Amino acid sequence: LLVAGDVVQLPSYPVIDTATNGWITGMVNGLQSLSVAGNDATRIVPARGEVVARAALKEQSDMLVAVRARLAKAIALGKSLEEARAMNPTGEFDARWGDPTQFLANSWAGMVRRPQELGQAVV
Repeated sequence: LLVAGDVVQLPSYPVIDTATNGWITGMVNGLQSLSVAGNDATRIVPARGEVVARAALKEQSDMLVAVRARLAKAIALGKSLEEARAMNPTGEFDARWGDPTQFLANSWAGMVRRPQELGQAVV
């Protein structure tokens, strides 16, 4: 049994705490660290929601990695948050994860403060 707290946020998009310097890559790193602990029988206790299997960690991590790549591309192209939203970076995930409005705003805020960690300059 792993008690994961807010690193695992199901069944909705995670709330990234940008006020404490949280960002999407921190969420990915946390999920990946948890995913190597235990085995397939290990159950994960998120801060909210039901106890889940390790496969849920991969599902959330995969979603975060995909959205992060899309937002990084928008940042590299000099897009604004509104323009990035128009690119629909969460499109195929919204049915599962819900309304992405706050998630995208928080992800964006954390990413634009870290251009060197994204591997590109922000225009």
